[in-house]
Amino acid sequence: DSSNQIEILKGLLREVCKKYKNVPAGCHQH
Repeated sequence: DSSNQIEILKGLLREVCKKYKNVPAGCHQH
C-alpha cells in the first residue's frame, strides 16, 4: 500500500529531524 509507505517515510523523516539539530527548514513543517 503506497499510502502506508508514505506514512513510514514521514515517520523516518521525523526521526531524522529529531536526531539532527541543524535541520532544513522543511523539518519544522511536519
